Amino acid sequence: MSIVIRSKDFSVTNEMREHARRRMNFALDYFAIDRFRTIKRVVVRLGNLNASKGGEDKFCRITAKVGHGTVVVVDVHSNLYAAISRATRRFALTASRELARTYQLTSRTRFLPESC
Repeated sequence: MSIVIRSKDFSVTNEMREHARRRMNFALDYFAIDRFRTIKRVVVRLGNLNASKGGEDKFCRITAKVGHGTVVVVDVHSNLYAAISRATRRFALTASRELARTYQLTSRTRFLPESC
């Protein structure tokens, strides 16, 4: 599994990248046993929403293929570190719901009679 951290039109320091990577690892530790099997790739995008207008809103968007679906979480905050922390927390909750849904569907369909 790989964690890719990207930014567009925004300079991200090594400390920001390390913070994002560390927070994603904490979020993925929630799935300790299944994370390598069920979560293939995570893309973390960092940026500034209103850079051209002089606004101070930073965003963190996390996209990952989880189970049979794709999970996308976006958080906006004036402090990028806070946006990363909040987005990774929400990602862990959303990904766990998606995995529960995936396992629920596969367990239901696994035991259907062949006549269905």
